[in-house]
Amino acid sequence: MAKVMDMKRLKNTMWSLLTDCLDKPLKEAEGAETMQVSGEKAFSQTTRTLLQRLPHTMAQNMSVPLAFVALLHLANEKNLELVKVDDMSDIVIKQGR
Repeated sequence: MAKVMDMKRLKNTMWSLLTDCLDKPLKEAEGAETMQVSGEKAFSQTTRTLLQRLPHTMAQNMSVPLAFVALLHLANEKNLELVKVDDMSDIVIKQGR
């Protein structure tokens, strides 16, 4: 059965998690081009936190592949660097140069 996911909202929520702007409304976080990822973030922890921040229906429909696709889009749009952990158990997300 096909699942419905609002990718724009998923990406906006993920971006607000990565930039530590959880207290700002989505519209403000979406429009701020100068915001950057603070430090290094683990993909596994970001995904766990993302599940708590999304509406119930979106959280039920979200999967790791969907979260990864959203992360790839953000990496392309916001110049993020994705670095694998040596044992390939996780991905570290940081601001690109």
